[in-house]
This record gives sequence, C-alpha cells and structure tokens, in this order.
Amino acid sequence: MAEWFRASSRFAAFRPGPPPPPAVFARIITLSRKPRSVIAIYAGSFDPITNGHLDLIQRGSRLFDRLIVSILRNETKEPPLFSAEERMEMLREVVDVYPNVGVDSFRRPAGGPCRRALG
Repeated sequence: MAEWFRASSRFAAFRPGPPPPPAVFARIITLSRKPRSVIAIYAGSFDPITNGHLDLIQRGSRLFDRLIVSILRNETKEPPLFSAEERMEMLREVVDVYPNVGVDSFRRPAGGPCRRALG
C-alpha cells in the first residue's frame, strides 16, 4: 500500500492507504473585470514646475494607463511667474519621454479636463 503524508500546523504523520479525498469548496468567488483603461488627471498651477511635480508625473505614468497633466489658468490670483502657454510648453518638453502622459489646461471649474478626457 502506498503511504501518504499529512501535514498540519501541529504534526506531520505517515498513514497507510490512499490519501483522503480533496476538500470541496462551495464558495464561488466572482472577480470584477478591470476597466478598459484607467485615466488620471493631475491638476495644478505648475508655476513653476518642480522636481516634486516631476516625481508625481513619473509615478503616475507607471500607475495609470493614461495621465493628463492639467494646468490651471487662474486670472484672479496675482500674476503668474510664467504664462499658461509657457508652462504648457515646459511641461510638454518634460513629459515627452512618457508616451501615456498628455498636457492640457483649464479654467475653473475643474470639470473641464474630465469631460475632455472622457470624450
């Protein structure tokens, strides 16, 4: 007769004869499907762009299928250091190495870039 090995948390023993039947699990696990693509929006003034911004953009490009860096155009605050067009140009040059990162601009409210991203 064949011997089979039974291990538990407290002991291990050899028993003669066939092994016991496998346990039957009646629990059915339903997994949800992954969305087709995950789009993230990173909004801010980026005036000026810093290494902290670049670090978050790099991390976001690895985490999400698509990352949109959206520049806030806020005319009510004090004059910006760089114009919105200059900030967009700088960001485009920096994020050019990430194929899934795009640059956009918006005025308040922030729903604009969300509507454009979702089509």
